[in-house]
Amino acid sequence: LMHNKGVLIANDAKKERIKALVGNLQRMGVENTIVCHYDGRKLPDVMKGFDRVLLDAPCSGTGIISHDPSVKMQRTDEDIARTVHLQKQLLLAAIDSCNAESSSGGYVVYSTCSLMVDENEQVVDYAMRKRFVKIMPAGLPFGVPGFVNFKGTRFNQQMLEARRIYPHVHNLDGFFICKLRKTKNGVRSKHVHDDTTAEKREETETVDDQVHPAKQKRETVKGAKNERRGRDKDRKVNGGRGIKDEVGVDSEQNTTDLDKSARVRTKNAAKGRKLKAKSSKQQESETGKGFEDASNGLTRSERKQQVKKRQKKLSGKAAPKSKP
Repeated sequence: LMHNKGVLIANDAKKERIKALVGNLQRMGVENTIVCHYDGRKLPDVMKGFDRVLLDAPCSGTGIISHDPSVKMQRTDEDIARTVHLQKQLLLAAIDSCNAESSSGGYVVYSTCSLMVDENEQVVDYAMRKRFVKIMPAGLPFGVPGFVNFKGTRFNQQMLEARRIYPHVHNLDGFFICKLRKTKNGVRSKHVHDDTTAEKREETETVDDQVHPAKQKRETVKGAKNERRGRDKDRKVNGGRGIKDEVGVDSEQNTTDLDKSARVRTKNAAKGRKLKAKSSKQQESETGKGFEDASNGLTRSERKQQVKKRQKKLSGKAAPKSKP
């Protein structure tokens, strides 16, 4: 790319890989390269002012499972969290070693062979909040844009300029590439904001609040429940007596009135249920009796008369006959 012009500094944190790096440079005929062995996080203290920086960060290797299937079994959540922390430190060091006032540079390329959002979009978004950088078009004719929203977490809208390469789509190793341009030297403080990024963030936050009113309702309901629980605890501690709020006694009176109204409603509902049960039992008894009478085709009074007549006949048959 440089045609052996300028100066190229190649740094590798692992000493055992230096020999392979030197061999590849000699094999490719590269003559303008200086090979060094430093911790990438401390490189800005050794040298800085580079026009362009390429950071091939160490990652979990989830994009090259076809070459190393053991990644699926060996990687744990702790390993990924550790690599994410290291990637954030390396990206900040790469940005600090780059010169924003360079006439021909000021660019930082961040790349990983991982497909996880934690190691890609999240790291770049963290760097954009800590340094004065913005994402530039990657210039690749293939690839999928980076994520702007992933499982409820939102990233900067500029993340669409980054590129994701999938093995099952592009027939290549899984890869993530993001090209950053340093707009200003120094560290971004909490009180100083870049105009473009700050405005876009505020717009996205306001849109989120408008689009998701259900979240606001849930938060208000949770807050009300927590307040009620706190009041109940205070009453238990004080022997059933309420505590006066800053507003006054009105809040306690309102809560007692609400409790009374709730109790009255429950009592009325219980009475209504009892009345319904009694009326249903009476209807069943009446319908049963009427059904028995209707089955014989006689009224109740007629049936009583028949019973009396039968009793008289039976008494007359059972009485002994008088002898002459």
